[in-house]
Amino acid sequence: MWIFWDQKIPVFEEPIFIGEMDYYFTTTLIVEGNLGDPVPNYFDVIFGNILGECPGTHITGSGTGTFVDDDAAIALGFAPGDSAKVKLNQLSIAKPEGHPFYPEMWPAELTFFH
Repeated sequence: MWIFWDQKIPVFEEPIFIGEMDYYFTTTLIVEGNLGDPVPNYFDVIFGNILGECPGTHITGSGTGTFVDDDAAIALGFAPGDSAKVKLNQLSIAKPEGHPFYPEMWPAELTFFH
């Protein structure tokens, strides 16, 4: 796991925290069909064999790591180089139709260091 201060363009900045995390991923899928139809294979939905839409995803995780950016550590109430536990809660929701970047997702992410 790498955590960046500003996740808009992480390619252009250094991470503030590096560690290991266990992630749990859930998604909501809406596919065509009728009540009682077999549940479609997720692989088929994602890779286009079944038409559907994905209105949202949810990722949670927890782990441990170390601050690699001294200024970020101090800003978050830690000493430079401190280790910490992390909890992550990310929810991505579909941008509305008509939005310039539709059908991309809006991620909303809360990261807690303790």
